Amino acid sequence: MAFDMSAGSKQEKIHYSDEDFFIVITREDGFQNLEWLWENFYSSPKISSQRSMAIVSELNKAKASKMIKGRKGFIQFIERIIPFFQDAHDLNITINCVSD
Repeated sequence: MAFDMSAGSKQEKIHYSDEDFFIVITREDGFQNLEWLWENFYSSPKISSQRSMAIVSELNKAKASKMIKGRKGFIQFIERIIPFFQDAHDLNITINCVSD
């Protein structure tokens, strides 16, 4: 586990194997919130519910990105974490993160 996230009783992880997604997607313009998350990945950030919604929007945009298309692992990662960020936004909960 590289990055543990909790929002109320909900939990999600970004595994070491998922980190390549951030390296690839932050090479493209238009992913400021994903870039912010990657830049703060090892500082155990707190993610507001408003930023969670922006992250959901960028994750959906990333799914359609040329750099992501055809990368099954990246798409599975995106589809796995979108509900977590969506729930944090919908419930107006700040996500607490713990990095290795």
